[in-house]
Amino acid sequence: MSVEKSIKSLSSAIKNVVLGFAIFILTMFVTIYGINTFYERPQYNDYCEEFKTVKYDNDYTCRKDFETASEKYSRNVFLIAVPLGILIIALGTFIFNLNPVGVGLMFGGIGTLIYGAGGYWQYSENLFKFLISLVGLGIVIWFAYRFNKK
Repeated sequence: MSVEKSIKSLSSAIKNVVLGFAIFILTMFVTIYGINTFYERPQYNDYCEEFKTVKYDNDYTCRKDFETASEKYSRNVFLIAVPLGILIIALGTFIFNLNPVGVGLMFGGIGTLIYGAGGYWQYSENLFKFLISLVGLGIVIWFAYRFNKK
């Protein structure tokens, strides 16, 4: 292979990595902001008034209501983002033959999974975390197997 072809090949590989990374970031933005646009996060001020100088925990009840609403919101985002992340990974794996698009979508799907799981992880039990991780790992291994079998 000539030096010129090597440089051209390296340049093409770098372009694909950059394009894939850009698609990864933008896929995450579209997914995260899409969820936040159509499903509003609970705000602390909606549950608790602003208290002036107070020496004791006067806002216990409103804080509990806010925490309950936050947990419910995080669970629902989890239930939206995880299947959406898996779908995005599948799209990147099977539908797009153009490498930077497929790779970018796959990374975007991974980012979406992290976003969805990250918010609810603090509220969930270890068994739930284990089972969700196991199912996710199985699905990704299946995608990898099917993709590389072609």
